[in-house]
Amino acid sequence: MKLKHISTFFLIGSILTGTFLSCNGSDSESISSTASADAQIYSFSAKSIARNSQDTAHFAILGKSKFIIDQANHLIYNVDSLPYLFDTKKIAATINFSSSSPSSTQVVYPGDSIVDWSSSTDSIDFMLYPKKDNTLEFPQVRFKVTAANGNTSITYTIKLLIHKVDPDSIIWKREADLPQAGQNRSLLVDGNIYAFVDNGGTITLSKSSSQSISWSTYSVAGLPSIAFSTINYYKGSFYATDGAFVYKSADGTTWSGVGAKPGKIVGVVPKAETGRDSVFVMVRQGGANIYVELESDFSTTIDSKEENDFPVDGYSVVFDEKNSTLLVTGGRNKDGQWSNSTWYIEYRSGKLQVIEVNKLVPFDGAEGLVSFFYNDRLYAWAKEPENDFKLYSSDRGMNWVSVPAKQYFDATADKVTGQAILVDDNNYIWTFGGAINSSTNSKQIWRGRLNSLNK
Repeated sequence: MKLKHISTFFLIGSILTGTFLSCNGSDSESISSTASADAQIYSFSAKSIARNSQDTAHFAILGKSKFIIDQANHLIYNVDSLPYLFDTKKIAATINFSSSSPSSTQVVYPGDSIVDWSSSTDSIDFMLYPKKDNTLEFPQVRFKVTAANGNTSITYTIKLLIHKVDPDSIIWKREADLPQAGQNRSLLVDGNIYAFVDNGGTITLSKSSSQSISWSTYSVAGLPSIAFSTINYYKGSFYATDGAFVYKSADGTTWSGVGAKPGKIVGVVPKAETGRDSVFVMVRQGGANIYVELESDFSTTIDSKEENDFPVDGYSVVFDEKNSTLLVTGGRNKDGQWSNSTWYIEYRSGKLQVIEVNKLVPFDGAEGLVSFFYNDRLYAWAKEPENDFKLYSSDRGMNWVSVPAKQYFDATADKVTGQAILVDDNNYIWTFGGAINSSTNSKQIWRGRLNSLNK
């Protein structure tokens, strides 16, 4: 009986023990199956670990940089590229994961060298794994996150995008030369270059697409040489004036007189409130300067007013489309004096206004000044007091400054004045020809663009 009781107790104990072990095993499986499999990074920020006091100031921008996490491609990178020549060796990263902490985080360097990472106090060396393309440098590392379950892992590539080129520099490229040398009047119309050249009184027109220079040259008939400097384009036609007549051409080759309004066409000023444009014409009358406002038919007079300080010739005109304003810079007044002023011609309070701006201009008024409007600034190729021409920029004719050397025209270009300078829809600046001296004109064409405007 005793043995029977013992066997019974042993059997019951075995069953209970087995049951306990079985339950315990079930608990282990439950813990393992509920541990998070989420290995994603949810936010990332970085700051440089400075090597000296200069670094501390220079690297402040990295701490303000925003990073994008591309979960599909396991890629992390800064939204706005860091400045040209930005140099960092080590960074400290702040990284947020899911609510369940990963079981491990590791930096993977070239050759699969792995370093454990535990917090934002651990440095990451970005210089061990540099990559580049044509415009940006890509210092980068790989960052491996293993989820809490110990099985799931994601390896991210973390890139620092840095400008490879200086965004404030202009890189110039020489294009195919003009077919002929002479006084140049070039226009950009619907993606085509119309280069008018006056060579000793004979006017020719060369035409090419701005996408690929290949010139076709035509003779010009019906346009007197005296009207050459006033050639312009407006609403599907070319216009010019010789001071007595207005001439018009559909294609730039065949011209005819369309009106007998005396004066020099300065430009066209839009009237936003009426949707109608006005033509601004300067007239010399009895020794006085009279500006005449015409309807866009170049015939009907709207208004006229004496404006004796306005230049009579030698000025450069550009249109500020954003502000619907003609900007007239330089030129010679009725007394033969060269000016360095800029004039605004625009509509204000329902009337055409002519306003002179001439404060703190660092260049002299001189023959050969050329202006152009670019990147919301007015530029001028103008004569500095030391007698050389150089490039200046301004806030629409105010606060002129000399541009930095990295924006100068190419050092191998002909040294010219009075060249045609145009800006196309792709933010390229074009320069055409110009006078090398009183008897020689250049045929060179150059094209350049601020690196910051590269598309």
